[in-house]
Amino acid sequence: RALAGRVGLLVLLEPGALVITGTITNDDDDEAHDYTLYAVVSEPDGVDDIMLEVDDVAPGETREVELRRSLVRSGECEARIVVHGPLPWGVEMERVNE
Repeated sequence: RALAGRVGLLVLLEPGALVITGTITNDDDDEAHDYTLYAVVSEPDGVDDIMLEVDDVAPGETREVELRRSLVRSGECEARIVVHGPLPWGVEMERVNE
C-alpha cells in the first residue's frame, strides 16, 4: 500500500508575520484523509504555535495550505513542522505542550 500523503512547505519571515505556505497531497488511491499541521515556533520567544486542520482531502487531491502568525518584532525565526494524519505520519494525536 502506498504512503498516504506528501507535504511541501516554504517558511517565510515577512514584515510583521511568520508565513508557512505549501501543499499537502493525499497519495492514497481510494480513501479521503484528514491532516493536521502544526508549526511549533521556538524563536522568537512568546510566539504561539500555529495549527491548521485540512479535512477530507480526496484521493489524489493536492490542497494549498497557509499557516500565518503575526509577529511583534522581526529577526530570525525557528519553527518545526509537525504533521498528523495517516502513514507516513502515524495516527492522529492530541497536542502535547513542549
